[in-house]
Amino acid sequence: MENWVIQELKSLDIGDSRLDKRVKHILNSLSRSPEESIPVSCRTWSETKAAYSCFSNDKVSANKIMAPHKENITERAQ
Repeated sequence: MENWVIQELKSLDIGDSRLDKRVKHILNSLSRSPEESIPVSCRTWSETKAAYSCFSNDKVSANKIMAPHKENITERAQ
């Protein structure tokens, strides 16, 4: 996993450590080719299915995913 993903999402808290790990893995995959679709970025059917399953989980939200990123932006801006 890319170091920046680990650092940027170190305070990620979805409410389930397995989902935290999955979100980090998905974002790492998507960051390798941000211009591509989820299936292309994830490379395999199982990773693609896992990504869509994760994003459709009621515990996972854009706000929860973006929260640590916003915290880090605020820290860097100060």
